[in-house]
Amino acid sequence: MEQLQEQAPCQVKGGPTATAGKVSILLQAHVSRAFVEDFALVSDTAYVAQNSARIVRALVEISIWKKFAETSRVLIEMSKCIEKRMWPFVHPLSQNGLSDQLIHDLDERAGELEVEDLVEMTASDIASACRLNDRLGGVILRAARQFPRLSLDYTLQPLTESLLRVRVHANQEFEWSAKTHGQGEPFWVWIEDCDQQEILRISHIYLCQSAPHFDLDFILSFAKRASSLSGELCLRVISDRWIGSDNFKIVASRLSRLNEQPQLTGLPDQFSSIESQCFHTMFHIPHDALICAPEQQALNRLALLAIARALKVGPDQAKHVLVIAHRKPIARQLGAFLNRSLKVFSARIAVLVEPSDISRYPSSSIDSLEVVVMTPKLGSVMPVSFYQNRALTILMDLHNVNQDYQQVINTILQNHSTTRLIAFSSPLMDPSSLSSWLMIDERRVSNFSPGSRSQPIVVEFLPLNIPYSSTQWKAMVKPSWKIIQANPTCSVLIYVPSKHQCHAVSQQLVQSYLVYYGPTRYD
Repeated sequence: MEQLQEQAPCQVKGGPTATAGKVSILLQAHVSRAFVEDFALVSDTAYVAQNSARIVRALVEISIWKKFAETSRVLIEMSKCIEKRMWPFVHPLSQNGLSDQLIHDLDERAGELEVEDLVEMTASDIASACRLNDRLGGVILRAARQFPRLSLDYTLQPLTESLLRVRVHANQEFEWSAKTHGQGEPFWVWIEDCDQQEILRISHIYLCQSAPHFDLDFILSFAKRASSLSGELCLRVISDRWIGSDNFKIVASRLSRLNEQPQLTGLPDQFSSIESQCFHTMFHIPHDALICAPEQQALNRLALLAIARALKVGPDQAKHVLVIAHRKPIARQLGAFLNRSLKVFSARIAVLVEPSDISRYPSSSIDSLEVVVMTPKLGSVMPVSFYQNRALTILMDLHNVNQDYQQVINTILQNHSTTRLIAFSSPLMDPSSLSSWLMIDERRVSNFSPGSRSQPIVVEFLPLNIPYSSTQWKAMVKPSWKIIQANPTCSVLIYVPSKHQCHAVSQQLVQSYLVYYGPTRYD
């Protein structure tokens, strides 16, 4: 044991007399490929090596689950050292099956040359640097070209003020050899924060000869990481098999403000912030407008203001309003809302979502209706004359445009010379293309941020490494319960894909409630 301790490259705390020290000595002897003479120590070394490899791999999974960037990187390198029986300071090309003498000459005479430098050289240049013949220089060059390397590139796409898409492009930069690489090469790809301490997003990919490149999309949420945007992110790729095969790239991002918009406030006890900002546009001026906002209820009330203005200000022969809603349930709900709100005008309101709805009205009767709410699918079969002579046309939910909706909009645009056009949509990163298509002046476009709502929505991603099963649903209940606990005064809406899972999740939440509060508070 003392001889093995002297050969160990790392210091052993406690020495061979302590259990931890003995394990450390045997593990280092295994990695160093030291010769163990004692038969009992041979058995102990094999036991330590086998269990150490499994334990370190388990620690890798735990560290990645905990999102520890630096710890994960170190543990992955440790696991490869144990499996390859090779220290990280040894030349990486020793994994390619080169002889010990060739590795020694390469390390002693050209140790400052990286694998990337050897790839750019010729066989004669390598032979000259290592003082070898050209044949051996060609052997080193072939090994360097077969050493797994990936080149990284990325593109950034801000989705909202708090969401950023990082699209990673990775290309194979080595020659594939079935003898060396087998059927594929596994890699870890992740994005770290500016301090390189936390893994923001991670993916495990398997590179094959038939797929020499791959693209990954990482969606980063900065809802609770305002400070993370001010620094740089780090994109890292690490081979799961080869020591020294790693690469990283700084994501140079000056993302302290992703289209940040000022916080808006509404009139107290009257309107929300969105309604306050758009009230003058909707009710006092006759121009076309595009409103992109997150609150559907606020958009419905703004549409009501525009309809009320058209019914009040427009001439009697032109008090006809058309509202397009992209789905039947939404059209029915909007029609019921307008029926309740426009009683003072005694307006005739019709909701047309089915062909049978049209058959209830003669053609002349439909044209005389003050307000018509219909779906794009039904609107696509209406004659062109139906869209003419409208005082107001309202397009709801333009973020859900489909082929029928597009056809209806094109028909309206061709016949709306005397019609006021009001369009509503969810917040957009760039509404200029939509406003240009609708021929709406940019000065009449209001694009609110997703956070401009009376009840703020916080987006938080929680990755799970459990396969899709009932076990995964049980694992998701605990973080859901923590979110409910963190917001005790707010209503919570939980979506599940099936009725059976709805019952199972609700039972788990009730059990969590009883465990935390006890049966006395349950009602």
